[in-house]
Amino acid sequence: MPRSGPASSRVDGYDRTAASRILAGLAFPGLFGSGGPVAAEFPGGERDIGYRLAPLAPAPGSHLTASQQRYLTSFMRPCPEALVTSATHRVTWHDSDGVSNVAHCGPSPLGPIVPIAARETTLALWRALAADAGLAVRIAGLDDSDLVVLEATTTDAEPLEIFRIGVEATARTLVQHAYIAGQTPYRTAAEFARGLRASGVFAVVAGTWYWELQASTFRRGMIPVTFVPGPGGTVRYPAEAVAMLRAMKEATIAEAHAVMARAITEEKLTVAEAVQKYYHDLDQIAKQYALLPTASSPGAWP
Repeated sequence: MPRSGPASSRVDGYDRTAASRILAGLAFPGLFGSGGPVAAEFPGGERDIGYRLAPLAPAPGSHLTASQQRYLTSFMRPCPEALVTSATHRVTWHDSDGVSNVAHCGPSPLGPIVPIAARETTLALWRALAADAGLAVRIAGLDDSDLVVLEATTTDAEPLEIFRIGVEATARTLVQHAYIAGQTPYRTAAEFARGLRASGVFAVVAGTWYWELQASTFRRGMIPVTFVPGPGGTVRYPAEAVAMLRAMKEATIAEAHAVMARAITEEKLTVAEAVQKYYHDLDQIAKQYALLPTASSPGAWP
């Protein structure tokens, strides 16, 4: 469906390396004030949050729901169904800001505490970002050339929104991987979160999952990876999962390049017009991959 936000179709200034440098400079020497633990006022204290659980109904002869099967077939080629784990329940609740939330949990025993706590942590970190005076000063100090690079390269051109989305994506990573927490040595939600951080899972997701795979599979309660033991009590993806993520990412990049090529050669669109049509209006490709040089790789593989 068409994108609702004010995202830009700008393509001149696209530079992934420069965008990374700009964002790293904004984050240094640390977000959330001093860069240490988030101050107590941002989490807002203890609270009781009620929730409802509804079981997911797998399609006949499958461990996935019909919706998950359709998404797998349409958008996750060449990922096999056997590599995908489905959540067992849909969780609905209102967070401490009064916003209605929908997520998933299971089949691990950690339950709904993970999505609910992850949402509350997201809200706390968002509050801390908004109150970070040092970050505000660094953002205000960006020059026009920096803003051009962010507008051309990133999905959300506003620096504060980029960091907000990063926090939210990290929370989604935690929630999704909790479906397969039974494949890890971690037995509580807090231990699980610390274990994922020590294992480098958040960085691996950022570097290896293709654009929109995380958000789309999160909404459907599915995850296309498994865990095996790593060194020192950590966990990691097995080689077959890494290979499949790479194949899906490369297929997504190739499709974006093919769409852009057809738009430019057959429809006689400019690059900016093609991005507007197929990224913003039709949501068929990722701008980041459409503009990626053909011989480039968007990230290193573990």
